[in-house]
Amino acid sequence: MEVKVNLEEIRDFSIQIGSDLIGRAVLSIYLVQFGGLPFTTYIPENWQAEYVQQNGRFGMHVAAAGNGDFRYGEMEIIFFPQQTSRQEAEKHILEDVIQDRPYETLPRDGEQGDVPAWALQSYVYIDPQQSRTGQIHLGEHNDRLFYFHSEFMDEAGDGWGPRQEIILEHWIWQDTGEPLQSK
Repeated sequence: MEVKVNLEEIRDFSIQIGSDLIGRAVLSIYLVQFGGLPFTTYIPENWQAEYVQQNGRFGMHVAAAGNGDFRYGEMEIIFFPQQTSRQEAEKHILEDVIQDRPYETLPRDGEQGDVPAWALQSYVYIDPQQSRTGQIHLGEHNDRLFYFHSEFMDEAGDGWGPRQEIILEHWIWQDTGEPLQSK
């Protein structure tokens, strides 16, 4: 039996997280949900999200603004067509997303803290020409493969990880009401 959770009734449009030394909230985040996507999440208030669809794949593109410059960093969460095999998904990631950039497959043995528990496969790449770093995690939900792709300017450095974690930590599956990171 599939349980459909009405997340619109239980999730606030925006929330504030973190606090300074006197208890004031330091970061406002807002809810992102698109019809057709199997999850909702929050993103920082000065970021933009849009629904994307191409060649049977669909998902969300998120761009971060640094002084109005959206090249600061971006993320994609893309779902493959239902019958896509893991081999086909990995081929798409390597050929169409990573392309000819040098990359590394991350081990699942816990040595790399950047590999989430839900990931079936993870990659990291560096684009030295554009001074950008990227991570891609392949996952699966309800027999449908998806990937989480995060790419940021090297100067974003330590500030990028916590912003990316906002999206992952607040990710809730619409069909179960469970968080992404529960698996």
